[in-house]
Amino acid sequence: MFLRDRAAIAQALLERRIASIAAFRENMEAGALISYGFDLMGLFYDIASYVQRLTGGANLTFPPHPPC
Repeated sequence: MFLRDRAAIAQALLERRIASIAAFRENMEAGALISYGFDLMGLFYDIASYVQRLTGGANLTFPPHPPC
């Protein structure tokens, strides 16, 4: 409910001049003042990339470590 209605919630808070802090970046992009969390879509892309490499036969470690 909250993620789906993030734009309406952000608009209602802005109209009432109430500052809001969100857990996800998508809520901040919809109008929240600040986000302390992570990019949810970015996380999904990272997981999909890891699964694709794993199903392709790559020998991967867990958790995946990006190259330094």
